[in-house]
Amino acid sequence: MGAVPAVIAFLALACGVLLPRVDGLYVPGHVAALVLALAVPAAQGRTERNRGRSRAAGARRFLFPGMMVLAVLSVIASAMLLDMGSIEGAAGDIGGMGLWLLSTAGLLGLSIAVLGAGQRPAAKPSTRDA
Repeated sequence: MGAVPAVIAFLALACGVLLPRVDGLYVPGHVAALVLALAVPAAQGRTERNRGRSRAAGARRFLFPGMMVLAVLSVIASAMLLDMGSIEGAAGDIGGMGLWLLSTAGLLGLSIAVLGAGQRPAAKPSTRDA
């Protein structure tokens, strides 16, 4: 269940990179990437609510706002690319695809980092006598 946000972020990246290359799938590809980018923080919040408190909860809670910011940046960049309407319209794009790619790749990276933060083993207690 904890890997769901990372899988959704990967799907957002794949939809935004692969689908818009086909003329008829430009708009559906960016719409799917936009919706999936919004779904990543929602899935992470649901996962956190179901997971409960643990030692790694602080690290995951620290990374969650960054995930939300990157999701919003990805949505804004997807909306900019949707405004162009087609591959031909996006041919003169100077920074929209780069912004979208960086924000969505960062969202995937943070999703994987949050996944790794929950799997760290606890530190061993000290064995010295006081």
